[in-house]
Amino acid sequence: MRKNKKVKKMDSDFSVCTDNLKEEIIVFLLGQPNVGKSSLLNAFVGTKIEVSNFPGTSVEITSAEKIFTIFNKKDNTTKEVKYIFKDTPGIYSISDRSVEETITKKAILTEKSDVVILIANAAALGRSLYFALQVMEAGKNIIIGLNFFEEAYKKGISVNTKKLSQVLEVQVVPFNPITGNIDNLIITASEKACNPNIKNYCTEYDDHIEELISFIERNVKDKLPARFVALRILEEDDDFTGQINDHVKNELEERKEEISDKHQNIKEDISKIRYGTASFITEQTTHITPLKKTRINEVSFADKFLLHKIGGPILTIIFFVCLFSILIFAGQAIQELFLWIGNWFINLIPENYWQVGSFSFLNLFRDGIAGLFAGVAIALPYVLIFYLILGFTEDVGLLPRFVVIIQRFFDSIGLPSKSFISIMLGLGCTVPAHSSTRIINRRKDRLKTAFLFSFIPCSSRIGIILGIVGFYGSIWLALLIFFVEFISLLLWAVVLKYVIREDAEPLLIELPPYRKPMLKNVFAKSWLRMKDFVKVVIPLLVIGGILYSILEQLGVTGFFIKPFDNIMGFLFNLEGEFIVPLLFGFIQKDLTSAMLINVLGQTGVQALTNLKLITFGILACTGVPCIIALGMMLKEYKIKEVILIFLGTLIYAIVLASIIAHVGMLFI
Repeated sequence: MRKNKKVKKMDSDFSVCTDNLKEEIIVFLLGQPNVGKSSLLNAFVGTKIEVSNFPGTSVEITSAEKIFTIFNKKDNTTKEVKYIFKDTPGIYSISDRSVEETITKKAILTEKSDVVILIANAAALGRSLYFALQVMEAGKNIIIGLNFFEEAYKKGISVNTKKLSQVLEVQVVPFNPITGNIDNLIITASEKACNPNIKNYCTEYDDHIEELISFIERNVKDKLPARFVALRILEEDDDFTGQINDHVKNELEERKEEISDKHQNIKEDISKIRYGTASFITEQTTHITPLKKTRINEVSFADKFLLHKIGGPILTIIFFVCLFSILIFAGQAIQELFLWIGNWFINLIPENYWQVGSFSFLNLFRDGIAGLFAGVAIALPYVLIFYLILGFTEDVGLLPRFVVIIQRFFDSIGLPSKSFISIMLGLGCTVPAHSSTRIINRRKDRLKTAFLFSFIPCSSRIGIILGIVGFYGSIWLALLIFFVEFISLLLWAVVLKYVIREDAEPLLIELPPYRKPMLKNVFAKSWLRMKDFVKVVIPLLVIGGILYSILEQLGVTGFFIKPFDNIMGFLFNLEGEFIVPLLFGFIQKDLTSAMLINVLGQTGVQALTNLKLITFGILACTGVPCIIALGMMLKEYKIKEVILIFLGTLIYAIVLASIIAHVGMLFI
């Protein structure tokens, strides 16, 4: 720390007033789904975290760091402080009913934090306070950030933050991460972290439950707050029942039996009292102004149609038809432009220069650039447009409603409704889709969903279908592949329904309000999802083009391809060269299109028959998509399950493509 009386507040990121400014501050972000945790994290550290308006985006702890220069008004000094922000999965309460709740509970209780920012929804304060009361019972150094303050006001709800702070004995700070109104929140959190005060509101239960709590408190072995542990034991949390010995457990059961006439279910009674307390505090600290009845409720009006039994599915189908129409026509226009630019640039580079014998080093550069332009022209337009539309849909709040609409259909094929969230992510990239299956509670349902990703075209596969089959064949051929993939998925799902039996699980999902999409957020999310393409795929496109050029100039490609001539010809009526883009595609799916053009040339691809385009499209777009996805599968599932998924869908893809190749000769 350096003293300098001439330092002004404007020289720092923000100012605090504390006697103990730390070198490093760990900040935990807690809250229920859709309260704005990820948005706040982005506001703190910049656009580094993907923000989505539907549950399931965060299924693990997300960390981000930033160094702030802080001006301390206490001693008129500045200091650089490292902040470590940890964003936890959104949960409704501390329990162990889902993977998200287990992860967040473990983080709250075991990981170090200097301060906890619990984010509450001003428009649904009572629901947020239930979780807040549990966190305060856990003895955390907490402040409450009140989000959607303006949105609540528009609904006629105003929160008296001063009174709420007095009741809860914690500081309550309104903020808005979208407008950047977060200074008071980070200042309050910093001062709280440097001067911890864990004197929080304590929920009082009736005399019988309080007696049980006191009895357990005297006998717990855990270092955690004894009252919190006692409540978790009474709420039948398996993670805490081992904190008391068998003798105490037996006596506890006897005491429960003595009050069974007044408390038939202590777990439910504790929950009811906590909910009642949260509701009472909400009533005391909020004021509701009735809105004019002449104004139409836009949200209810929209949901009246979108969630209708018949209208909802129709509107959902229309949405996806529009989505793919935009992908097709806008993507093809951009692809033509990129290909024209690529051909113009490549024609400027002479062939067969800088030679050593018959080997041309300039051809390496030329082929590397050709691979780059081919991959970018075919993959980038469709990937980018898809992510822009997906980001817009998320921000508006449509995706959770699609989950509700799809519920009955998914029940009929034996899938949990939450699979739809993973499937939507799978349309972007299969890697996060596998990770997102953690939001599915039951392992059998996770496994069934994981099987289906082999038939769901990710954005890179969409690029292959539209950029190769649709562009060099016809849109109808591309649509035919989408149809075949969809039918394959349905057949596979029906088979899994009877092989992996599991009763239907009730759907519990929050429908966020419709919100005006923030273009900055939409573009930021699209970039976050696209950055791997830019940072990883583009270099691979160049390397792939150069590598194939080396093999071609050395005359050894035939050596590698020849063994596949008979196999590819017998199974799929394709030449052995097609194995090259398929193998490169397993390294990174975006390489498939570029390597096909490298191997055959644009003239060769244009000369392909419709049947060969369809067969190649099916082979490239069915099965485990790439080695990165395989790595994520090994992380998420058991090795036996991964082998079963990999081999099962690979055989399925080979059989399917072979049938199409041979039967198609009769019709195409």
